[in-house]
Amino acid sequence: MLNRTALDWERLREPSALLEEIPALADELGFHFYSFSYSCASHEVYVGNLLPGGLRLVQAALDFRPHDRQWSHAPVLWTKDAFLKSPRWWKVAQVLGLRHGWVQPLRDGMRQSSLALLRPHVSVSTPELYQKAAQVMWLSERLHLAANQSDMTLMHTHEPCGTSFAR
Repeated sequence: MLNRTALDWERLREPSALLEEIPALADELGFHFYSFSYSCASHEVYVGNLLPGGLRLVQAALDFRPHDRQWSHAPVLWTKDAFLKSPRWWKVAQVLGLRHGWVQPLRDGMRQSSLALLRPHVSVSTPELYQKAAQVMWLSERLHLAANQSDMTLMHTHEPCGTSFAR
């Protein structure tokens, strides 16, 4: 994410350009799998390369947070502890190769989004989390703003699920 020019970032102000760039940005951050979802009263946006069932796991990790953290913007570490309420979901995540990473939730009134960055190998160390947390939060905010500016319902997936757009 650091090796980009001002022109690159200017181009990424367009919601569609930013959504198209997510695979490269996730890779630059060291994650193979990614998922960004946004919802508000007027539309929804999804982009990701999670295997079938992966998006439900991301939502489960967010739902399993303690009640007092449901509105928090604190990252949710993708660990066994995130799935204590349903160990079965953690086993499914392991089978899908979604073993390490975190989910960055964001809420803005009734608008909510999350960016999940996951990988099959190499756990997230505390230094890595501290090093990348600001970049991930910044990216989450940019995606959230871009999705908010979008006036259409968009569902976009990258490999391995194929590509689909729904209105």
